[in-house]
Amino acid sequence: MAWTALALVALLAGVLLTLARRRDREGPTTDWVVEPVRLLAPAEQELHAQLRAAFPQHVVLTQVSLARLLRMRRSGGSTRVFQPYLRLAAPFVVCSKEFMPLIVVDVNVTTDAARTSREQRKRAAVVQASGLVYLAVRAVPGSVPTADELRQRVRAALQAKGPRTPAATAPRAGTTSKAPARAAAIPAAAPSPAAAASATVRRLFRPLMSRTTTPGRQAKAA
Repeated sequence: MAWTALALVALLAGVLLTLARRRDREGPTTDWVVEPVRLLAPAEQELHAQLRAAFPQHVVLTQVSLARLLRMRRSGGSTRVFQPYLRLAAPFVVCSKEFMPLIVVDVNVTTDAARTSREQRKRAAVVQASGLVYLAVRAVPGSVPTADELRQRVRAALQAKGPRTPAATAPRAGTTSKAPARAAAIPAAAPSPAAAASATVRRLFRPLMSRTTTPGRQAKAA
């Protein structure tokens, strides 16, 4: 009797599995209720328009998965730590014409500018580690930054990154270095991936930065 019961259970399980697979192959069923969802709220739509106005020569994408945006070249630890970050999405990404990402714009839908979610903090950490420009912007009605404000924030973010490579300190004329001569043969340290990415961002944004006129230069020109 026990063997007969086990056989019946196995047969029933096989039938149910076959039916489930057949249903999967058939695709959507009539009991599905599916509808499209708006990708951007009204304030986010306004932010998208301001980004396009701020960077008319660039491509502005929305809701881009970090798995398509970033990749890990190497890691000193376990790469599994990086996997949860790839499940996040960037609200807005400004790219070059060649679709090279340059700026990630995060969105805060609350009126409290100091309040950030855990997801935003994780997104900021991984984007900044890549060398891309990261901006956190409030997208609430009446508080969407203008195109000029967005450009100014990007310029400030690029300037805050500092020079691409530190300048070497040359010895003064008439003085001799106390370091041994063989030290000159030591090659310079290779730039980190974040520094290399920052250099790429600067190169692609060079036309924008060259059009920037500082207040000091304006006064001198006057």
